[in-house]
Amino acid sequence: MSNNPTLEQARKRIAAHISLAATEMVPLAQAVDRVCGLSCHAPYALPEYSQSLYDGFALGMPERKEEELFWYALDGEIAAGDTGIKTVASGSACRIMTGALVPRGTWKIIPQESCVERDGRVAVEKDFAVGLADNIRKKGSRLRKGTRIVTRGRRLTPMDLVRLADFGMAEVEVYCLPEVHFFCTGSELVDGTGDKQPGKKYSSNRFQLAGLIQQAGASGLDHGSIADKRESLAQVLSQATAASPAMIISTGGMGPGKYDLLEESFARVGGKTIFSTLRLRPGKSMLFGILGTSLYFGLPGPPPAVHALFHALVRPALMAAGGMNRWRSKTVRARLVENIALAGADTLRLHEGILFHSGEICSVRLPVPPETPNCYLLCQAGRKNYQQGSSVSVLPFNGGYLAG
Repeated sequence: MSNNPTLEQARKRIAAHISLAATEMVPLAQAVDRVCGLSCHAPYALPEYSQSLYDGFALGMPERKEEELFWYALDGEIAAGDTGIKTVASGSACRIMTGALVPRGTWKIIPQESCVERDGRVAVEKDFAVGLADNIRKKGSRLRKGTRIVTRGRRLTPMDLVRLADFGMAEVEVYCLPEVHFFCTGSELVDGTGDKQPGKKYSSNRFQLAGLIQQAGASGLDHGSIADKRESLAQVLSQATAASPAMIISTGGMGPGKYDLLEESFARVGGKTIFSTLRLRPGKSMLFGILGTSLYFGLPGPPPAVHALFHALVRPALMAAGGMNRWRSKTVRARLVENIALAGADTLRLHEGILFHSGEICSVRLPVPPETPNCYLLCQAGRKNYQQGSSVSVLPFNGGYLAG
């Protein structure tokens, strides 16, 4: 098996080692954006009973159809929430409220503003009444019994919670959030925002990873910044492995330099390497392997490379581990609005871009600092120049993945 896979080959190798998270029951109020762990079906039809669509009058069949006005004797009232089953006789009418249980014998429900009420009777014009719909929401018209209302492997939306609550469900089965332990390597890194000495720099990757992990629907635990020392790296790797998270991520220490000790330390604590180079830029020097029961991603140090590889490889793995079914990378085609020249084109390159719509056309361009990119252009190996107006494949940051 090649130690230098393509992006698609790397995705397949990673997918082969993913373990699905367990499930748990959570209250509906805490279930938005959680991944459904069990498909739910309607235990009965909705609505459970035929309901009035308006405040008005439930009319029985008219007794004399030759007259211009249908007159009805007013017989009682039904409020929303009343549980008694009533019957309306021919020539009679019952006042009814929106959502109330429709009485037996109802011919039509007429909104109150279209009726005349006088001396205990209700009148409605014949031509008006005959031409109207019955204004009744029929039993089972929204959902039939047995209809699937939420699907396993799908992120729950507020509307999904409405469907579950309609059936009196107070909780739902969801996949547990995959746990991710992460740390950043580099003796030059300092945590916090206080004073730092010359030669040191703040560890910004910690905050980037924390945000990316949260956006991917996982739970992150930050082990901080670790010096480029064998004992320090072995210690943090052992600590993370002992917790058996779904995934362990590190940044930095993946080059050929004297103090790039990550791959060596990974092997010393029992890590199994699946691949340690990748036919992709950024990402030529990255490691994927297994450490204990955890997937391990050793990412390069530069924050742009961390961001690119997270979207290309780590995020889809987290989504699959978190129960998202039929996940796949989603690329779109977009039209370049400027020329692009690449310094090197020996392999597939992820290039930051700005994806936008101009009319009905999906367009893309390079970002201008301090703009924040929202996509990656997939620049193919062997191609150094892209002309304005040409079509390119684009991987959006958000919404860049589909799940069933």
